[in-house]
Amino acid sequence: SDDAPDIALPPEVAAELASYLGDLVIAFPYSERQAAHFGNSVTAELQLLAVHGTLHLLGYDHQEQAGEDAMWSLQEQILSQFGHGALARRDYEA
Repeated sequence: SDDAPDIALPPEVAAELASYLGDLVIAFPYSERQAAHFGNSVTAELQLLAVHGTLHLLGYDHQEQAGEDAMWSLQEQILSQFGHGALARRDYEA
């Protein structure tokens, strides 16, 4: 904010903070439940959640259909490199 104090940081710390996107936390018990619900392996589910969360950190969202289509298309391209490109889409409103 504009009220935040100015703090002199070493250039390498400032550069690292400038590229920081956020944190990604995946709850393993949730991953296990999701995997069972959608018929995926736990490994595939963890990969899906990691990729999906990373895409959100990069600015993708699925609020609108066009954004969802773009996000899932890219997500499927990435996951296909791990052998999991055809994971089921989720209804995030449910």
